[in-house]
Amino acid sequence: MSNKLPKFEILLLAIFFVSFSVWAIAKCNRTKKALNPTPTVTTPTKDSTAQTANNSGLPPIVIDSTKEITQNPTKNKTSPDKKIEKVIIDRAILYVTIDGLKLRKAPSLDSTTIMKLPLFEKVYFLDEVTDFKQKINLGRKVTEEPWVKIKTKKGRTGWVYGAGVNYYKKKQDGVL
Repeated sequence: MSNKLPKFEILLLAIFFVSFSVWAIAKCNRTKKALNPTPTVTTPTKDSTAQTANNSGLPPIVIDSTKEITQNPTKNKTSPDKKIEKVIIDRAILYVTIDGLKLRKAPSLDSTTIMKLPLFEKVYFLDEVTDFKQKINLGRKVTEEPWVKIKTKKGRTGWVYGAGVNYYKKKQDGVL
């Protein structure tokens, strides 16, 4: 009897170890996916596209990836000739943190002003930032930030100074 007991304990420990390992690996994979989101390839329906558009106020960015399925598309007119995959990317929302922030045509103080943006207006980040940073005196504070390309709710696209937008609704300190 004493000879069977250690074998049973070892078997029980092995089962516990294997089940713990499976649980830990699954947990780590879920955490890794949450920290590094990748665009998902989906074929959206009208309902999902409308829902995404309502969340941000603008329609989502849709990227088409088209691949040929058949070599001779004239043979079979009833089947689709191309497989279309769409990637939907939600736009990041930023808020204007400087009252009267100027939206410009190019990333420069010398560039033409398109419009002035009111404090806390919601704008959409277009995933473009300049490689260089520029020092600008805001009044009581000197900041060194890059220029950021944005789109307003009205659909106007342009560049703003990076210190003038933020992911949070908080007024920029030191501005006269």
